Amino acid sequence: MAAERPGHPPGTASPRTRLRALLIVITIVVALTAGWPLLNALVADELKVPAGTALRVGPSGPDSASVRVGPHWTMRPALSDPRQGLVLARGDVIVSISYLSLIRPSLVAGIWSGLRQILRISHPGITIGPPVAVTSGQGQAGRTASVTSVLSVGAVTVFVGPSRTYAIQMVVLGPRGASLVAAQATRQFITTLRFPAEPAAAGLRR
Repeated sequence: MAAERPGHPPGTASPRTRLRALLIVITIVVALTAGWPLLNALVADELKVPAGTALRVGPSGPDSASVRVGPHWTMRPALSDPRQGLVLARGDVIVSISYLSLIRPSLVAGIWSGLRQILRISHPGITIGPPVAVTSGQGQAGRTASVTSVLSVGAVTVFVGPSRTYAIQMVVLGPRGASLVAAQATRQFITTLRFPAEPAAAGLRR
């Protein structure tokens, strides 16, 4: 995955990465603008996930990650593909956990700034807090920031995999009345995130 694929201009992300980023943005924009009834209608199908279940994100092997769910979570099968990402819900709180493929490690530095730019262009009313350093329960370094609008509250978090050829992006969003559940969900998935390997300084650097 670290090799550059033919047809990708230097310094650009793969079509698969751009598609995944677009799906994340669409989910965020729907939640922030159309409100939760429409978003819940879009993800109406559900599959109950027993508390403590470990869910893998990404292809099998070293370039992947896993998270462990808490109680009362469901998966949206129609919107989930373990190789690319998962969409989970607990009540009105929606979580998108996505696998982003990087064609080379040098692209790591642009992940956060690119995400912020996409969100601000797609929805001018969004407020993204300053990124702060965060550490997973495994000790992996990442970044997280609050995401808010008139209707919604949540957070976006990014961790880079040990090989630095992929990243795991987690977006947690809920209506303002569910801010506590959204905060708990963010902590749950950050704390339980696991990579197959844990080399020093492999995370997202400031």
